[in-house]
This record gives sequence, structure tokens and C-alpha cells, in this order.
Amino acid sequence: MFSIYLFNYLAIFIYLCLYLIILYSFIRSYLDVDECSNARDVCPYLTECINTDGSFTCDCNEPGYLADENNCVGNALRVYIDISGD
Repeated sequence: MFSIYLFNYLAIFIYLCLYLIILYSFIRSYLDVDECSNARDVCPYLTECINTDGSFTCDCNEPGYLADENNCVGNALRVYIDISGD
């Protein structure tokens, strides 16, 4: 008799856990803040804001520039000239 009650309580507990997980994911999808839609600029110059789930990233949107963390740097060709005369 005791095992039947234990089984029922365990089934109710598992059901409630699954219900809370589903409810949490549903609420979380509606609470995501779009940081890119704010009036203030959240990304540096020459970058584009891309909204992600719970955050955002900044990506380069100009050709010839590469992403360096959250900044865009020019993809310049460096030329070294030997002036030592050797």
C-alpha cells in the first residue's frame, strides 16, 4: 500500500517538474529583450547589431573589415621596406 502512494507522489512530482520546464521555456521566449531595437547604439561604429536569445552580438557590415571581438578593424595590407641597405 505504501508503494502505491510513493508511486503516485513520484508521478505527480515528475509531472509538475515537466510542467514547470515547459512553462519556463514558454515565458522565457516572450521575455527576451531585443537589445538591437533600442534607440541607443549598442554596437561600435561599422558594426551591425544581431539579436540573439538573451543577448546580442556585433558583426562587421562593411567589406574590407574584419571582426576583432566587438570592433571592426580594417583589413590592410602591411608592406615592410628594408632601409638598412644590406
